[in-house]
Amino acid sequence: MAGKAQKPAAERIDQRQGRARRTVLLDVSMDGTDLTVYDENGNAEVIKPPDPPADVGDYAREAWFAFFRSPVSALFDMDVHGEALRHWARLVHQRAWIWEEWRPAPVVKNRDKHIVTNPLWRTVRELDGEILRYEEQFGMTPLAQMRLGVEFLRGRQMEQDLRAPRRGLTKPTRLTP
Repeated sequence: MAGKAQKPAAERIDQRQGRARRTVLLDVSMDGTDLTVYDENGNAEVIKPPDPPADVGDYAREAWFAFFRSPVSALFDMDVHGEALRHWARLVHQRAWIWEEWRPAPVVKNRDKHIVTNPLWRTVRELDGEILRYEEQFGMTPLAQMRLGVEFLRGRQMEQDLRAPRRGLTKPTRLTP
């Protein structure tokens, strides 16, 4: 029947035991390039970012360290995911390099002297697609984090924000017509 659930709620794939579990990082703080992750018992673990691949440029190095400064990086193990992360960094480097080659000449003349889009643009788009797949795989976008089932609860920060006085707020005034 249309509009009616075919299975009981307990048997649906997203409701079964184990499927709806979320990974929760209770508190995360950043100190320079190090990431400190706190578990539910208050134990702290300092995670130092690994070195990026030696064959990448400055832009890819910045992206590498930005990822490892993010809280989601605490979920990944370099022994398991290291090769894919290094490949992602190399793709970011390659895209940046091709982008710099494309930027001065977005259009070029072909052999018939017609103006066409620079063929490097196709390569940039292909690299963008591949990089986006890695970003979704490693939770580098908010939607990807939601799909991975990650929640970030910054306990201390949230508590401080709730206790801090609100600036710029005044008592509501009644508007008269």
